[in-house]
Amino acid sequence: MKITPAVLQQHYQVNSDVLGITVQKPSFKHFDILVFQKNLFKTRKITAFRHHANRIAVLDICDPIDQEKTLSLNGMLDLVICSNHELESVLQQQGLRVPTATIIDSHEADPSFSKKHTNAHLPLVTWYGVGANYEKFIAPLKRVLHNEKWIFRWAAENDPKWTRFPDFESGIKWQLSINDAWQQKNSWQHFIQRSDIGIVPVFESVKSPHKILNYMAYGIPVICSPTDAHKRIITHGENGFFASTQDEWEHYLTILSQAEARQNIGEKARETVQKHYSPQISAKQYLNTLLDRFNQKQTATKSRFFGILKRSSQTKNIK
Repeated sequence: MKITPAVLQQHYQVNSDVLGITVQKPSFKHFDILVFQKNLFKTRKITAFRHHANRIAVLDICDPIDQEKTLSLNGMLDLVICSNHELESVLQQQGLRVPTATIIDSHEADPSFSKKHTNAHLPLVTWYGVGANYEKFIAPLKRVLHNEKWIFRWAAENDPKWTRFPDFESGIKWQLSINDAWQQKNSWQHFIQRSDIGIVPVFESVKSPHKILNYMAYGIPVICSPTDAHKRIITHGENGFFASTQDEWEHYLTILSQAEARQNIGEKARETVQKHYSPQISAKQYLNTLLDRFNQKQTATKSRFFGILKRSSQTKNIK
């Protein structure tokens, strides 16, 4: 039987620790599709699991890994889902032979909130991410970000060592369910909502466009590096800006220091996300990708099985 979304909903159960839908002490044998995020564990069990004709193991990955780890995935997985096309290309160049697909990470923005921009205060420029990336992505822009025309703040996981860096905002809560993140005033989601301008510099790295989508979904204009992932979403000067040099970062921050410009760019950014990158659209793409690979493996296994039967029959006839 070919598995479709309708069949899945009617006849199958979905368990996800991310969604909070779990079973107590789950065993791999209870599932037909296993999806691992970022890392694999219990590799021996994965190998045994996927040898069954009607089961697939999938890795969902958002950041590059080294070639040794890439090669180790061959023969262990049935599918690798990447958060951006550039990452998919890098993995293939490193020797990945597992089928791959790119599905852009959805945003996690509260659909009930839309930013209304005013000139009542200096615009708040923000960046959020892993604290270790501050020196790589933000420190090089320190001169631009310290300007009398705007205020800059950044947030990361709570670690005392980040407080020694300027403009760090402590006390932001990260380990929350998405509903709690929408409701709690000191959550990372509310940190984004307070922003007037989001910046996403990415220097010599392959990154998911997840951050720009979180800003854009709220109607908050973004200035970002012109990476492949960003260029597939943003049209420069229409729903966001690209910047490479210090002068370009300062120029576009100056443009967006005016509320009217922020409102115009922000509204177009929000429209882009709602039309092409909503959680509903991403979820449909994700599910269909999993089911397509699941059905492909079933079909291939049946073909091999009938091929074996045919060869076996021919051998008997020869005897």
